[in-house]
Amino acid sequence: MEVDTEEIKPFLESASREIARGIKINGFRPGAAPRALVERQVGRAQLWEEAVKLGLPSFLKKAFAEKKMDVLGKPQISILKIAPDNPLLFKVVAAVMPEVILGSYKNVKVAKPKVKRVTAKDTEALVKKLQETRAAYITVSREARKGDRVEIDFKCYLKNNLIEGGVSQNHPLILGQGQFVPGFEDQILGMKKGEEKAFNLRFPREYLHQHLAGRLARFQVKMNLVQEVKIPEASDEFAQSIGPRFTSLAILKKKLRANLQTEAEMKMREKYELEVLDKVCASVKVEIPSVLLDAEKERMMHELKKDIESQGGRLEDYLKSIKKSRADLLQAWDKAAEKRIKTSLVLREIARREKVHVADKEIEAEINEMLKFYPKNTEAKDKFKNPVYRDYIQSLIRNKKVIKMLCPE
Repeated sequence: MEVDTEEIKPFLESASREIARGIKINGFRPGAAPRALVERQVGRAQLWEEAVKLGLPSFLKKAFAEKKMDVLGKPQISILKIAPDNPLLFKVVAAVMPEVILGSYKNVKVAKPKVKRVTAKDTEALVKKLQETRAAYITVSREARKGDRVEIDFKCYLKNNLIEGGVSQNHPLILGQGQFVPGFEDQILGMKKGEEKAFNLRFPREYLHQHLAGRLARFQVKMNLVQEVKIPEASDEFAQSIGPRFTSLAILKKKLRANLQTEAEMKMREKYELEVLDKVCASVKVEIPSVLLDAEKERMMHELKKDIESQGGRLEDYLKSIKKSRADLLQAWDKAAEKRIKTSLVLREIARREKVHVADKEIEAEINEMLKFYPKNTEAKDKFKNPVYRDYIQSLIRNKKVIKMLCPE
């Protein structure tokens, strides 16, 4: 595929901003330096390469449209020729839309699950959680008791060897919540600030980290801080501390109950939609390209990595704990990835048959809604305007429309 220079030039400004975010130019904040200064510092070639990188999704979309290629997944791109102010030449290998043979998808009969009615007990439990988030911690000199907040240093050994991740300093802990190995909290009850203690505990046989399951470990603990937890009383004053809309405890409870009910209805709706989609997909015949399956499994791996990192962990440590390799997980995900792809292809094919259309204004409205969370972030604005991201938003809206058609209220 060849791209003319005039098609690349419109991306030079965005390329300049992208490069400027990563370099220092005196007198300008990151990303704000004029293009001429950026080009002078990094050279025309780097600026051109960045423009090509940003423009590729747009170039691909146009090329696929011209060749009437219904492409799936992420194409493999090889740049054959790139030079400033010259046409771009590149090669693309991509999976195209396989034939999807639909079964009966209209008026699929699935019993709607009953929505759980939220009770006063459910509301009280949520109020209690809110109270706990606004607890005051009062430092005391007495021994640690159940319900106290403590901070401890600890080390964990297996056969005199310190285990990986088995060291922490000033580790916060609410006694009685059972966050540690069973029996751990019982051992530190009664300790005062400055006291140290060593004890043995056996990890449960059913333990998240399999290499520790059922094994006897030795712990060394030092108590650094003991605090009494003072939970505020559930009152009108407490309700007002949550927000100005809640002028009384009764109003807060009413709103919480309504939110819980909405959440319960949404969960049941999602369950119903998944059951309908499963039934629709069951009668579908489609051959899924291996390149698409591999790409989906890599996406699943990326999702897992992000989820683990959001909790402060590392993918490598997780893999060690379950005694699996990256390749093991990818292989184990074959069926799950196939199901995700099949569902996506089915929704896409139904949208094509039913002529489900997503207008530009619908995409713009969705993007503008997202941009409200990043009012001054030019990087976010560039991302949302990227053709690949626009296509992603379009597919989300399209899928919602198809699901709504398959699952009427």
